Amino acid sequence: MLPHSIQTPYLLYIGNAYPHKNLKGLLNAYAIFSKKYPDIALVLSGPNDLFYARIQEEQKKMGLTSKQVIFIPSPDDQLVASLFTHALMYIQPSFAEGFGLPPLEAMSYGIPVAASNKTSLPEVLADAALYFDPDDPRAIADVLSSLITNTSLRDKLKEKGYNQIKKYSWDTMTKNILDLYETGGVK
Repeated sequence: MLPHSIQTPYLLYIGNAYPHKNLKGLLNAYAIFSKKYPDIALVLSGPNDLFYARIQEEQKKMGLTSKQVIFIPSPDDQLVASLFTHALMYIQPSFAEGFGLPPLEAMSYGIPVAASNKTSLPEVLADAALYFDPDDPRAIADVLSSLITNTSLRDKLKEKGYNQIKKYSWDTMTKNILDLYETGGVK
């Protein structure tokens, strides 16, 4: 069940607000995007910590309202599932990522993903996401707009997302490890 503060449709980010996650850049992109799509909110959800407090201050400085940018602090697993289930799209704006589990989780819910073209994300998400330069808020806003207006692209990314997450299943991982042992790839 979604909190009453959230009115669909909305864009979603779930995770930490550390500087390398680029939420300030996402806010700048959303400020551009929201001029064209004022009825679509941005939901940011993660730990209730100093980093999110800083992002909330940035939101206020930019003049974005609490109806436009909605903060959901420290969500439990049930709320996370609900947030994914009802989102229009998931956004991963990071400058750097070690792997990128949240966008894969979004794909498992059938949500199209817009992601940074930096570090591990293109390798992990492959052709199942639409990419942008995280240093360019206008480029981020343009990608978000194209996902809003192009339903066939959204549908294509949903399908590709379902296929991409199969590569990261426990069954696939187990099979790959067994293959390594059987072929002598591990010593």
